[in-house]
Amino acid sequence: MPAQEDSQTQGTGSAPSAAEIVRALLARHKVDRRHYVTAVIEVLGLSRAAAHHRVTGTSAWTWDDLARMGEHYGESMLSMIRGVMGKTFAAQLVNDKHKAPVMVRLGDGPPDRGDMWAAFNTDGGLLVMTVDKVPFSFEAIKVIELVHGQDGQTPLRVAVLDDVADTAASLADMLADEGCTSKAYTSPRALLADLESGHEYDAFVLDWWLGKDTAETVLAELRRISRQARIVLLTGEMGAGGKADSSAVEQAQKRYHFFVCQKPITAGVLMANLTLGV
Repeated sequence: MPAQEDSQTQGTGSAPSAAEIVRALLARHKVDRRHYVTAVIEVLGLSRAAAHHRVTGTSAWTWDDLARMGEHYGESMLSMIRGVMGKTFAAQLVNDKHKAPVMVRLGDGPPDRGDMWAAFNTDGGLLVMTVDKVPFSFEAIKVIELVHGQDGQTPLRVAVLDDVADTAASLADMLADEGCTSKAYTSPRALLADLESGHEYDAFVLDWWLGKDTAETVLAELRRISRQARIVLLTGEMGAGGKADSSAVEQAQKRYHFFVCQKPITAGVLMANLTLGV
């Protein structure tokens, strides 16, 4: 649900955006898509340019204006938000050569500029991938949110290892927000000591560079302890000019079987990789 900020100056900063909420509101009340801007002008008394920026999401909404739009169409703020976030759809997230089951919340119409994900319907069901990978022959649908494929009954237990304490804590918090049981570690020794003493994890998220060393020794130990645990390795930019040696990462991946994600990473991408299995 959008986090409420300064009601006089800020819009809704998280998915779904205020513009998405309003477009969904207008769609529910049978307003033709071509007349969304006109509808906003009529309710709020804005100029055409200002209304266009609101509808497309390039200008911030105030909470007062959102409330006025809802009142005009007889809906509360809560019902407006539920109108966007209430429905989820089963889909397959296509990530490189892998597919993972996910639930997605879909938006109204095609992706907006700057969106990362899009969905499209195929004979085999709904597929989700990065916007630039959607085949031209399919109509892309906006994805508001990816929801990982856990059954919700048993939280995924995830250990996070990064030698930068703030980064480790941030990743652990991100996973906790997604419903996981997570713990942050800043040293391989602490993580391995916990594992040897009986702590169990379903998955691990670790940075490739841990101080001056790579994570290869840790990966070997994790695989010695568990062949089935899911591992996601986070790297900086690879290739020419990048800090991570792509050939070294690829060789380690062949030996220890993990998924690779480049930083910065979103919660949706991280959870999709954690639920792929190894």
